[in-house]
Amino acid sequence: MTGIEISGPSTVNEQEPAQFTCTGKYSDATTKQVQPVWGVDVAFASISDSGELLSDDLSADALVNITASFGGKTATASITVLDTTPTLVSLAIEGPGSVDEGMNGQFSCYATYSDESVSQIDANWSVSSTAATIDSTGLLLAGSVDADVELIVWASSGEMTAQKAVTISDVPSVVTGITISGAVFMDEGSEIQLDCIAEYSDGTSSLVAASWSENSAYATIENGLLQADDVSSDQSVTVGASYGGFADTHVVLIKYVAPTLENISISGDASVAEESTSTYVCTAHYSDGTSEPVTDVIWSESSSYASIGTSGTLTTGDVLEDESFTLTASYGGKTDSISVTILYVEPDLVSIEIAGATSVDEGEAAHYTCTGYYSDSTSKSVEPIWSVNSSNALIGAGGWLTVQDIAASETVLVSALLDGVPDSLSVTLNYVAPSVVVTGIWIDGPSEMNELSSITLSCKAAFSDGTTNTVGATWADNSSKCTMGTGGKLTTGNFDADG
Repeated sequence: MTGIEISGPSTVNEQEPAQFTCTGKYSDATTKQVQPVWGVDVAFASISDSGELLSDDLSADALVNITASFGGKTATASITVLDTTPTLVSLAIEGPGSVDEGMNGQFSCYATYSDESVSQIDANWSVSSTAATIDSTGLLLAGSVDADVELIVWASSGEMTAQKAVTISDVPSVVTGITISGAVFMDEGSEIQLDCIAEYSDGTSSLVAASWSENSAYATIENGLLQADDVSSDQSVTVGASYGGFADTHVVLIKYVAPTLENISISGDASVAEESTSTYVCTAHYSDGTSEPVTDVIWSESSSYASIGTSGTLTTGDVLEDESFTLTASYGGKTDSISVTILYVEPDLVSIEIAGATSVDEGEAAHYTCTGYYSDSTSKSVEPIWSVNSSNALIGAGGWLTVQDIAASETVLVSALLDGVPDSLSVTLNYVAPSVVVTGIWIDGPSEMNELSSITLSCKAAFSDGTTNTVGATWADNSSKCTMGTGGKLTTGNFDADG
Protein backbone atom coordinates (compact mmCIF):
# COMPACT_ATOMS: atom_id res chain seq x y z
CA MET A 1 0.00 0.00 0.00
CA THR A 2 1.44 3.22 -1.03
CA GLY A 3 -1.11 5.51 0.62
CA ILE A 4 -4.78 6.35 1.42
CA GLU A 5 -7.14 9.14 0.26
CA ILE A 6 -10.35 10.64 1.85
CA SER A 7 -13.30 11.42 -0.36
CA GLY A 8 -16.43 13.44 0.61
CA PRO A 9 -18.22 16.79 0.40
CA SER A 10 -16.40 20.03 1.11
CA THR A 11 -19.48 21.63 2.82
CA VAL A 12 -22.41 20.38 4.87
CA ASN A 13 -25.32 22.10 6.72
CA GLU A 14 -25.23 22.08 10.45
CA GLN A 15 -26.97 19.09 12.05
CA GLU A 16 -27.10 17.34 8.67
CA PRO A 17 -25.00 14.13 8.05
CA ALA A 18 -22.11 14.06 5.55
CA GLN A 19 -20.65 10.74 4.28
CA PHE A 20 -16.91 10.25 3.81
CA THR A 21 -15.03 7.27 2.37
CA CYS A 22 -11.37 6.20 2.43
CA THR A 23 -9.56 4.61 -0.59
CA GLY A 24 -6.30 2.59 -0.32
CA LYS A 25 -3.72 2.87 -3.12
CA TYR A 26 -1.42 -0.05 -3.86
CA SER A 27 1.97 -0.60 -5.54
CA ASP A 28 0.41 -2.45 -8.40
CA ALA A 29 -1.49 0.74 -9.20
CA THR A 30 -4.81 -0.68 -7.90
CA THR A 31 -7.17 0.94 -5.39
CA LYS A 32 -9.92 -0.19 -3.10
CA GLN A 33 -12.15 1.24 -0.40
CA VAL A 34 -10.92 0.58 3.10
CA GLN A 35 -12.37 1.10 6.61
CA PRO A 36 -9.96 3.44 8.39
CA VAL A 37 -10.05 4.85 11.84
CA TRP A 38 -11.80 8.19 11.57
CA GLY A 39 -11.23 11.33 13.65
CA VAL A 40 -12.16 15.04 13.82
CA ASP A 41 -10.37 17.96 15.42
CA VAL A 42 -13.42 19.79 16.89
CA ALA A 43 -15.81 19.11 19.77
CA PHE A 44 -19.03 20.21 17.96
CA ALA A 45 -18.78 17.38 15.40
CA SER A 46 -18.28 13.64 15.39
CA ILE A 47 -17.65 10.99 12.75
CA SER A 48 -18.77 7.39 12.95
CA ASP A 49 -16.83 4.26 12.14
CA SER A 50 -18.60 4.21 8.78
CA GLY A 51 -17.41 7.74 7.99
CA GLU A 52 -20.66 9.69 8.63
CA LEU A 53 -19.98 13.18 9.96
CA LEU A 54 -22.67 14.91 12.12
CA SER A 55 -22.40 18.39 13.66
CA ASP A 56 -24.20 20.21 16.42
CA ASP A 57 -26.23 23.46 15.99
CA LEU A 58 -23.77 26.21 15.24
CA SER A 59 -23.98 29.97 15.59
CA ALA A 60 -21.58 30.47 12.61
CA ASP A 61 -19.86 28.52 9.84
CA ALA A 62 -16.97 26.35 11.11
CA LEU A 63 -14.12 24.28 9.58
CA VAL A 64 -13.75 20.63 10.55
CA ASN A 65 -10.58 18.69 9.80
CA ILE A 66 -11.17 14.97 9.30
CA THR A 67 -8.43 12.32 9.64
CA ALA A 68 -8.35 8.69 8.43
CA SER A 69 -5.74 6.10 9.50
CA PHE A 70 -5.30 2.70 7.82
CA GLY A 71 -2.39 0.30 7.30
CA GLY A 72 0.06 2.74 8.83
CA LYS A 73 -1.06 5.42 6.43
CA THR A 74 -2.88 8.67 7.34
CA ALA A 75 -4.93 11.05 5.22
CA THR A 76 -6.70 14.37 6.08
CA ALA A 77 -9.58 16.32 4.56
CA SER A 78 -11.42 19.53 5.48
CA ILE A 79 -15.16 20.28 5.43
CA THR A 80 -16.98 23.52 6.18
CA VAL A 81 -20.06 23.10 8.39
CA LEU A 82 -22.58 25.81 7.40
CA ASP A 83 -24.68 27.60 10.07
CA THR A 84 -28.30 27.31 8.71
CA THR A 85 -31.03 29.18 10.81
CA PRO A 86 -34.31 27.31 10.42
CA THR A 87 -37.39 29.30 9.09
CA LEU A 88 -40.76 29.57 10.90
CA VAL A 89 -43.22 27.19 9.35
CA SER A 90 -46.34 27.50 11.59
CA LEU A 91 -47.73 28.70 14.92
CA ALA A 92 -50.00 26.83 17.29
CA ILE A 93 -51.85 27.99 20.42
CA GLU A 94 -52.15 25.75 23.41
CA GLY A 95 -54.60 26.55 26.24
CA PRO A 96 -58.07 25.79 27.57
CA GLY A 97 -61.05 25.67 25.21
CA SER A 98 -63.30 27.35 27.77
CA VAL A 99 -62.83 29.72 30.72
CA ASP A 100 -65.43 30.41 33.38
CA GLU A 101 -66.56 34.04 33.74
CA GLY A 102 -64.37 35.92 36.20
CA MET A 103 -61.58 33.32 35.91
CA ASN A 104 -58.14 33.20 34.19
CA GLY A 105 -56.87 31.00 31.38
CA GLN A 106 -53.19 30.69 30.40
CA PHE A 107 -52.41 30.36 26.69
CA SER A 108 -49.04 29.58 25.07
CA CYS A 109 -47.77 29.96 21.53
CA TYR A 110 -45.54 27.26 19.93
CA ALA A 111 -43.55 27.76 16.74
CA THR A 112 -42.63 24.95 14.32
CA TYR A 113 -39.51 25.61 12.15
CA SER A 114 -38.25 24.37 8.88
CA ASP A 115 -35.86 22.09 10.70
CA GLU A 116 -38.95 20.46 12.29
CA SER A 117 -38.05 21.90 15.67
CA VAL A 118 -40.83 23.20 17.89
CA SER A 119 -40.40 25.80 20.63
CA GLN A 120 -42.57 28.08 22.79
CA ILE A 121 -42.23 31.73 21.79
CA ASP A 122 -43.38 35.14 22.99
CA ALA A 123 -46.25 36.21 20.74
CA ASN A 124 -48.51 39.22 20.30
CA TRP A 125 -51.87 38.29 21.86
CA SER A 126 -55.41 39.56 21.16
CA VAL A 127 -59.05 38.49 21.54
CA SER A 128 -62.11 39.04 19.36
CA SER A 129 -64.55 40.07 22.12
CA THR A 130 -64.82 42.56 24.97
CA ALA A 131 -66.02 39.66 27.13
CA ALA A 132 -62.34 38.95 27.90
CA THR A 133 -58.88 40.52 27.91
CA ILE A 134 -55.47 38.90 27.35
CA ASP A 135 -52.09 40.26 28.39
CA SER A 136 -48.69 40.03 26.76
CA THR A 137 -47.95 36.70 28.48
CA GLY A 138 -51.08 35.03 27.07
CA LEU A 139 -53.01 35.23 30.37
CA LEU A 140 -56.70 35.62 29.52
CA LEU A 141 -59.10 37.20 32.06
CA ALA A 142 -62.77 36.37 31.47
CA GLY A 143 -65.27 39.08 32.32
CA SER A 144 -68.81 38.72 33.63
CA VAL A 145 -71.31 37.40 31.06
CA ASP A 146 -75.04 36.70 31.08
CA ALA A 147 -74.66 33.76 28.68
CA ASP A 148 -71.85 31.73 27.12
CA VAL A 149 -69.74 33.84 24.74
CA GLU A 150 -67.73 32.38 21.86
CA LEU A 151 -64.53 34.27 21.01
CA ILE A 152 -61.24 33.84 19.15
CA VAL A 153 -57.79 34.11 20.76
CA TRP A 154 -55.10 35.23 18.33
CA ALA A 155 -51.31 34.89 18.64
CA SER A 156 -49.03 36.45 16.03
CA SER A 157 -45.30 36.51 15.40
CA GLY A 158 -43.93 38.32 12.43
CA GLU A 159 -46.39 37.86 9.61
CA MET A 160 -47.73 34.56 10.91
CA THR A 161 -50.86 34.24 13.06
CA ALA A 162 -52.53 31.37 14.90
CA GLN A 163 -56.04 31.35 16.39
CA LYS A 164 -58.00 29.29 18.87
CA ALA A 165 -61.73 29.25 19.61
CA VAL A 166 -62.48 29.77 23.28
CA THR A 167 -65.81 29.85 25.17
CA ILE A 168 -66.37 32.23 28.08
CA SER A 169 -68.79 30.20 30.19
CA ASP A 170 -71.61 31.82 32.09
CA VAL A 171 -71.37 30.48 35.64
CA PRO A 172 -74.56 30.93 37.70
CA SER A 173 -73.65 32.68 40.93
CA VAL A 174 -74.84 31.38 44.29
CA VAL A 175 -75.56 33.16 47.54
CA THR A 176 -72.65 33.01 49.96
CA GLY A 177 -74.12 35.12 52.75
CA ILE A 178 -76.50 37.95 53.69
CA THR A 179 -76.17 41.18 55.68
CA ILE A 180 -78.84 43.47 57.17
CA SER A 181 -78.08 47.16 56.64
CA GLY A 182 -79.83 50.20 58.07
CA ALA A 183 -80.09 52.53 61.05
CA VAL A 184 -79.41 51.25 64.57
CA PHE A 185 -81.48 53.96 66.28
CA MET A 186 -85.06 55.11 65.76
CA ASP A 187 -87.53 57.32 67.62
CA GLU A 188 -90.69 55.86 69.09
CA GLY A 189 -93.68 56.12 66.79
CA SER A 190 -91.42 56.33 63.72
CA GLU A 191 -90.35 53.88 61.04
CA ILE A 192 -87.10 52.99 59.30
CA GLN A 193 -86.33 50.89 56.24
CA LEU A 194 -83.88 48.02 56.71
CA ASP A 195 -82.34 46.26 53.72
CA CYS A 196 -81.12 42.71 53.25
CA ILE A 197 -78.02 42.50 51.05
CA ALA A 198 -77.06 39.13 49.55
CA GLU A 199 -73.43 38.42 48.63
CA TYR A 200 -72.79 36.06 45.69
CA SER A 201 -70.02 33.73 44.66
CA ASP A 202 -69.09 35.98 41.74
CA GLY A 203 -68.24 38.79 44.16
CA THR A 204 -71.38 40.79 43.48
CA SER A 205 -74.12 41.77 45.90
CA SER A 206 -77.72 42.86 45.58
CA LEU A 207 -80.77 43.89 47.57
CA VAL A 208 -83.07 40.88 48.11
CA ALA A 209 -86.54 40.29 49.51
CA ALA A 210 -85.84 38.40 52.71
CA SER A 211 -88.09 36.88 55.36
CA TRP A 212 -88.11 39.33 58.28
CA SER A 213 -88.74 38.87 62.00
CA GLU A 214 -88.36 40.86 65.24
CA ASN A 215 -88.39 39.98 68.93
CA SER A 216 -90.03 43.04 70.49
CA ALA A 217 -93.58 43.85 71.65
CA TYR A 218 -92.87 47.47 70.74
CA ALA A 219 -92.23 47.03 67.02
CA THR A 220 -93.42 45.30 63.88
CA ILE A 221 -91.59 44.65 60.61
CA GLU A 222 -92.86 43.94 57.12
CA ASN A 223 -90.79 43.91 53.93
CA GLY A 224 -87.93 45.42 55.94
CA LEU A 225 -90.00 48.40 57.16
CA LEU A 226 -89.59 48.51 60.93
CA GLN A 227 -92.33 50.47 62.72
CA ALA A 228 -91.89 51.41 66.36
CA ASP A 229 -94.76 51.88 68.83
CA ASP A 230 -94.72 54.38 71.68
CA VAL A 231 -92.44 53.40 74.52
CA SER A 232 -92.07 54.72 78.06
CA SER A 233 -88.29 54.15 77.98
CA ASP A 234 -85.63 53.14 75.47
CA GLN A 235 -86.24 49.61 74.13
CA SER A 236 -83.96 47.30 72.14
CA VAL A 237 -85.31 45.17 69.29
CA THR A 238 -83.44 42.45 67.40
CA VAL A 239 -84.43 42.16 63.76
CA GLY A 240 -83.76 38.94 61.86
CA ALA A 241 -83.62 38.27 58.12
CA SER A 242 -83.26 34.96 56.24
CA TYR A 243 -82.66 34.34 52.55
CA GLY A 244 -81.22 31.50 50.49
CA GLY A 245 -80.45 29.41 53.55
CA PHE A 246 -78.54 32.23 55.25
CA ALA A 247 -79.55 34.41 58.19
CA ASP A 248 -78.43 37.67 59.82
CA THR A 249 -79.54 39.80 62.79
CA HIS A 250 -79.55 43.54 63.38
CA VAL A 251 -80.14 45.35 66.70
CA VAL A 252 -82.12 48.63 66.70
CA LEU A 253 -82.68 50.85 69.74
CA ILE A 254 -86.16 52.40 69.97
CA LYS A 255 -85.66 55.72 71.74
CA TYR A 256 -88.29 57.28 73.99
CA VAL A 257 -89.10 60.82 72.78
CA ALA A 258 -90.81 63.31 75.08
CA PRO A 259 -93.90 64.66 73.23
CA THR A 260 -93.65 68.13 71.73
CA LEU A 261 -96.33 70.63 70.79
CA GLU A 262 -97.00 70.22 67.08
CA ASN A 263 -99.93 72.58 66.53
CA ILE A 264 -103.02 74.14 68.06
CA SER A 265 -106.59 74.41 66.84
CA ILE A 266 -109.52 76.70 67.64
CA SER A 267 -113.01 75.28 68.05
CA GLY A 268 -116.20 77.32 68.35
CA ASP A 269 -119.01 78.94 66.41
CA ALA A 270 -118.27 80.07 62.88
CA SER A 271 -121.00 82.74 63.18
CA VAL A 272 -122.27 84.78 66.15
CA ALA A 273 -125.31 87.06 66.29
CA GLU A 274 -124.68 90.77 66.82
CA GLU A 275 -124.76 91.99 70.41
CA SER A 276 -124.22 88.49 71.85
CA THR A 277 -121.41 86.28 73.20
CA SER A 278 -119.79 82.98 72.27
CA THR A 279 -116.97 81.01 73.91
CA TYR A 280 -114.04 79.52 71.96
CA VAL A 281 -111.65 76.73 73.00
CA CYS A 282 -107.97 76.32 72.05
CA THR A 283 -106.73 72.70 71.87
CA ALA A 284 -103.02 71.77 71.86
CA HIS A 285 -101.92 68.75 69.78
CA TYR A 286 -98.72 66.86 70.67
CA SER A 287 -96.26 64.68 68.79
CA ASP A 288 -97.42 61.54 70.62
CA GLY A 289 -100.92 61.92 69.20
CA THR A 290 -102.46 63.32 72.39
CA SER A 291 -104.32 66.61 72.68
CA GLU A 292 -105.81 68.76 75.45
CA PRO A 293 -107.61 72.10 75.87
CA VAL A 294 -105.29 74.86 77.08
CA THR A 295 -106.11 78.10 78.87
CA ASP A 296 -102.92 80.12 78.84
CA VAL A 297 -103.80 81.39 75.39
CA ILE A 298 -103.28 84.80 73.80
CA TRP A 299 -106.47 85.68 71.90
CA SER A 300 -106.85 88.37 69.27
CA GLU A 301 -109.42 89.42 66.67
CA SER A 302 -109.33 91.66 63.60
CA SER A 303 -112.70 93.43 63.97
CA SER A 304 -113.80 96.69 65.61
CA TYR A 305 -117.22 95.09 66.12
CA ALA A 306 -115.98 92.38 68.51
CA SER A 307 -113.68 91.75 71.47
CA ILE A 308 -112.43 88.57 73.11
CA GLY A 309 -111.24 88.01 76.66
CA THR A 310 -108.46 85.83 78.01
CA SER A 311 -110.95 83.03 78.69
CA GLY A 312 -111.92 82.86 75.01
CA THR A 313 -115.34 84.57 75.40
CA LEU A 314 -116.18 86.66 72.33
CA THR A 315 -118.53 89.66 72.66
CA THR A 316 -120.05 91.12 69.49
CA GLY A 317 -121.33 94.63 68.91
CA ASP A 318 -124.09 96.12 66.74
CA VAL A 319 -123.53 95.77 62.98
CA LEU A 320 -125.41 97.12 59.99
CA GLU A 321 -124.69 94.02 57.94
CA ASP A 322 -122.85 90.70 58.31
CA GLU A 323 -119.22 91.35 59.27
CA SER A 324 -116.48 88.70 58.94
CA PHE A 325 -113.21 88.83 60.83
CA THR A 326 -110.28 86.59 61.81
CA LEU A 327 -110.04 85.13 65.30
CA THR A 328 -106.49 84.10 66.29
CA ALA A 329 -105.07 82.08 69.18
CA SER A 330 -101.36 81.82 70.11
CA TYR A 331 -99.94 79.20 72.46
CA GLY A 332 -96.48 77.72 72.95
CA GLY A 333 -95.15 79.39 69.80
CA LYS A 334 -97.96 77.94 67.68
CA THR A 335 -100.78 79.92 66.06
CA ASP A 336 -104.18 79.07 64.62
CA SER A 337 -106.85 81.27 63.06
CA ILE A 338 -110.47 80.84 62.05
CA SER A 339 -112.94 83.08 60.26
CA VAL A 340 -115.95 84.24 62.30
CA THR A 341 -118.97 86.13 60.98
CA ILE A 342 -120.99 88.56 63.10
CA LEU A 343 -124.56 88.08 61.88
CA TYR A 344 -126.69 91.18 61.35
CA VAL A 345 -130.11 90.61 63.03
CA GLU A 346 -133.01 92.26 61.19
CA PRO A 347 -135.01 94.51 63.65
CA ASP A 348 -138.80 94.10 64.02
CA LEU A 349 -141.05 96.26 61.84
CA VAL A 350 -143.17 98.54 64.07
CA SER A 351 -145.05 100.70 61.56
CA ILE A 352 -145.07 101.97 58.01
CA GLU A 353 -145.98 105.38 56.61
CA ILE A 354 -147.15 106.31 53.10
CA ALA A 355 -145.92 109.57 51.56
CA GLY A 356 -147.26 111.15 48.38
CA ALA A 357 -149.83 113.51 46.83
CA THR A 358 -153.28 113.72 48.49
CA SER A 359 -154.90 115.03 45.32
CA VAL A 360 -154.53 113.73 41.76
CA ASP A 361 -156.34 114.93 38.62
CA GLU A 362 -158.07 112.48 36.36
CA GLY A 363 -155.81 111.13 33.63
CA GLU A 364 -152.72 111.95 35.71
CA ALA A 365 -150.34 109.77 37.78
CA ALA A 366 -148.63 110.18 41.13
CA HIS A 367 -145.81 108.29 42.84
CA TYR A 368 -146.13 107.09 46.43
CA THR A 369 -143.39 105.86 48.73
CA CYS A 370 -143.43 103.92 51.98
CA THR A 371 -141.12 104.23 54.98
CA GLY A 372 -140.72 101.42 57.53
CA TYR A 373 -140.03 102.14 61.19
CA TYR A 374 -138.24 99.45 63.22
CA SER A 375 -137.76 98.37 66.79
CA ASP A 376 -134.15 99.59 66.78
CA SER A 377 -135.42 103.15 66.09
CA THR A 378 -134.16 103.02 62.53
CA SER A 379 -136.20 103.66 59.44
CA LYS A 380 -135.76 102.95 55.77
CA SER A 381 -137.60 103.03 52.48
CA VAL A 382 -139.52 99.80 51.93
CA GLU A 383 -141.42 98.16 49.11
CA PRO A 384 -144.89 97.20 50.41
CA ILE A 385 -147.85 95.62 48.69
CA TRP A 386 -149.89 98.52 47.24
CA SER A 387 -153.65 98.73 46.73
CA VAL A 388 -156.38 101.35 46.08
CA ASN A 389 -160.12 101.01 46.89
CA SER A 390 -161.50 102.48 43.66
CA SER A 391 -161.99 101.11 40.19
CA ASN A 392 -161.20 104.57 38.81
CA ALA A 393 -157.53 104.27 39.82
CA LEU A 394 -154.73 101.71 39.60
CA ILE A 395 -151.51 101.48 41.67
CA GLY A 396 -148.59 99.26 40.67
CA ALA A 397 -145.89 97.47 42.66
CA GLY A 398 -143.59 100.46 42.33
CA GLY A 399 -146.10 102.82 44.01
CA TRP A 400 -147.31 104.65 40.87
CA LEU A 401 -151.02 105.64 41.05
CA THR A 402 -152.80 106.22 37.72
CA VAL A 403 -156.21 107.97 37.66
CA GLN A 404 -158.64 107.15 34.86
CA ASP A 405 -161.26 109.57 33.40
CA ILE A 406 -164.02 110.15 35.93
CA ALA A 407 -167.38 111.88 35.84
CA ALA A 408 -166.94 113.53 39.24
CA SER A 409 -164.30 113.98 41.89
CA GLU A 410 -164.03 111.29 44.58
CA THR A 411 -161.93 110.41 47.62
CA VAL A 412 -160.14 107.03 47.73
CA LEU A 413 -157.78 105.21 50.10
CA VAL A 414 -154.28 104.32 48.91
CA SER A 415 -153.13 101.40 51.12
CA ALA A 416 -149.76 99.71 51.81
CA LEU A 417 -149.10 96.39 53.57
CA LEU A 418 -145.64 95.12 54.67
CA ASP A 419 -145.10 92.02 56.83
CA GLY A 420 -148.66 92.35 58.15
CA VAL A 421 -148.22 96.03 59.06
CA PRO A 422 -150.70 98.35 57.16
CA ASP A 423 -151.03 102.06 56.41
CA SER A 424 -153.39 104.09 54.23
CA LEU A 425 -153.58 107.60 52.77
CA SER A 426 -156.72 109.45 51.73
CA VAL A 427 -156.36 110.79 48.16
CA THR A 428 -158.84 112.95 46.20
CA LEU A 429 -159.33 112.06 42.54
CA ASN A 430 -160.18 115.35 40.83
CA TYR A 431 -162.65 115.57 37.95
CA VAL A 432 -161.23 117.98 35.33
CA ALA A 433 -163.71 119.71 32.96
CA PRO A 434 -162.68 119.25 29.34
CA SER A 435 -160.96 122.24 27.58
CA VAL A 436 -162.83 124.32 24.87
CA VAL A 437 -161.22 123.75 21.45
CA VAL A 438 -161.74 125.14 17.92
CA THR A 439 -163.89 122.88 15.81
CA GLY A 440 -163.79 124.99 12.58
CA ILE A 441 -163.15 128.43 10.99
CA TRP A 442 -164.54 130.44 8.08
CA ILE A 443 -163.89 133.85 6.39
CA ASP A 444 -166.66 136.46 6.66
CA GLY A 445 -166.83 139.48 4.25
CA PRO A 446 -167.74 140.59 0.69
CA SER A 447 -167.03 138.30 -2.21
CA GLU A 448 -166.38 141.17 -4.72
CA MET A 449 -164.36 144.36 -4.68
CA ASN A 450 -163.03 146.92 -7.14
CA GLU A 451 -159.50 147.13 -8.31
CA LEU A 452 -157.35 149.65 -6.56
CA SER A 453 -159.44 149.39 -3.38
CA SER A 454 -159.36 147.74 0.05
CA ILE A 455 -161.77 145.66 2.10
CA THR A 456 -161.48 144.09 5.56
CA LEU A 457 -162.31 140.43 5.99
CA SER A 458 -162.80 138.68 9.36
CA CYS A 459 -162.15 135.11 10.52
CA LYS A 460 -164.92 133.39 12.44
CA ALA A 461 -164.25 130.32 14.64
CA ALA A 462 -166.66 127.67 15.94
CA PHE A 463 -165.81 126.09 19.39
CA SER A 464 -166.48 122.78 21.05
CA ASP A 465 -168.86 124.39 23.52
CA GLY A 466 -171.13 125.51 20.61
CA THR A 467 -170.09 129.14 20.59
CA THR A 468 -168.63 131.19 17.68
CA ASN A 469 -166.36 134.19 17.72
CA THR A 470 -164.12 136.35 15.56
CA VAL A 471 -160.51 135.29 15.97
CA GLY A 472 -157.14 136.63 14.90
CA ALA A 473 -155.99 134.42 12.10
CA THR A 474 -152.94 134.14 9.88
CA TRP A 475 -153.87 135.50 6.44
CA ALA A 476 -152.57 134.76 2.93
CA ASP A 477 -153.69 135.18 -0.71
CA ASN A 478 -152.77 133.62 -4.03
CA SER A 479 -152.53 136.72 -6.31
CA SER A 480 -149.55 138.82 -7.21
CA LYS A 481 -151.87 141.83 -7.71
CA CYS A 482 -153.22 141.78 -4.18
CA THR A 483 -151.75 142.47 -0.77
CA MET A 484 -153.14 140.78 2.32
CA GLY A 485 -152.58 142.51 5.66
CA THR A 486 -152.29 140.86 9.03
CA GLY A 487 -155.61 142.19 10.22
CA GLY A 488 -157.55 140.68 7.30
CA LYS A 489 -157.29 143.83 5.09
CA LEU A 490 -157.15 142.94 1.36
CA THR A 491 -155.85 145.65 -1.01
CA THR A 492 -156.09 145.16 -4.78
CA GLY A 493 -153.88 146.50 -7.51
CA ASN A 494 -154.67 147.30 -11.19
CA PHE A 495 -156.45 144.41 -12.95
CA ASP A 496 -156.85 144.15 -16.74
CA ALA A 497 -159.97 142.11 -16.22
CA ASP A 498 -162.04 140.70 -13.41
CA GLY A 499 -160.09 138.14 -11.49
